[in-house]
Amino acid sequence: QTKRTPNSIMLAVATLGLTPRAAPGIPRAAQPTMKAVESPVRPDRNGRIALAVLASAGAVETATITSDKLGIFGGSGSVVEKLCSSAGGGGGCGDVLNSPWADVGGVPLALFGAVAYSAVALLAAAPLLGVGAPSGDEEEDVLANALVFGSGALAAFSSCLMVLLLVVIKQSCILCFGSAALSLSIFAVAWRTLLVDRPSDRAILAGTGALISLAAAVTLYFATPPPPPASTLAKSPATAAWVDQVAATCAKGPSGDE
Repeated sequence: QTKRTPNSIMLAVATLGLTPRAAPGIPRAAQPTMKAVESPVRPDRNGRIALAVLASAGAVETATITSDKLGIFGGSGSVVEKLCSSAGGGGGCGDVLNSPWADVGGVPLALFGAVAYSAVALLAAAPLLGVGAPSGDEEEDVLANALVFGSGALAAFSSCLMVLLLVVIKQSCILCFGSAALSLSIFAVAWRTLLVDRPSDRAILAGTGALISLAAAVTLYFATPPPPPASTLAKSPATAAWVDQVAATCAKGPSGDE
């Protein structure tokens, strides 16, 4: 007859689903115990929380800029200028956010940014809140793919706006720099969180989003007429008076008559 050990007894009891009792002659504290089965922690939980927080911050910033441009806070640009000045950015934010490229068909560009940030925040937080399919289902894979795609699109479009800001507009905007930092951080976290297992799939999704954003940014740039060049002559009262005098002399003509 086979000799049964306490461990083999516990294994048999666990297999049958019975409640284990103390083995005779062995203290209960020395016997193996059966731990309650804990629900597994999502491996992407921390990354999704970080993505939701970053995207929510971007949504709040762009929504504030949109509301200010639409005059919801009273005067157009007043809140943006105060925020920019308090952050040490000088007065460049107003010039940048009132440039011809700050609107698309009369709609503030910041509004599209608020929608994009909000979408990323919802995609990141939905599985954590129990919205959508359980982990591993095909529907959640679609949400993860959309999150990687969106992070690549945000990072690319923000990079294009930084090029426009530094090369074309040539103004400093602390709010614009902050939004770009948020977008690039979202992309970095989304990539490291391994929402999509294969690096090649992640690269394809993020690259596709980046190419679409690049095409949208280039279209926006060439479809928007540039502002008229600012006169470099009328920068002081004396120069302005001289320009007016020359204009008046030219208007009279050679004979002195208008």
